[in-house]
Amino acid sequence: MERNEQRRIVEALVLASPEPISAARLGKIVPDGTDALVRELVGELNENYGKQDCAFEIWEVAGGFQIRTRAEFS
Repeated sequence: MERNEQRRIVEALVLASPEPISAARLGKIVPDGTDALVRELVGELNENYGKQDCAFEIWEVAGGFQIRTRAEFS
């Protein structure tokens, strides 16, 4: 599976989850996924959000990942 597609799956799952979703859980859902890969993909997503000057980011909290508003917009 292409890395871009894996990134999109992680993004969709984090957005859809009502509570923080763990790297282990994401790794089980993303094809060919591992905890390490998920962390890399989250880093890439956040890098892309920064380049696009988005008002949000993916943050690790309570043992999982969640979307949050960047500090300057809270």
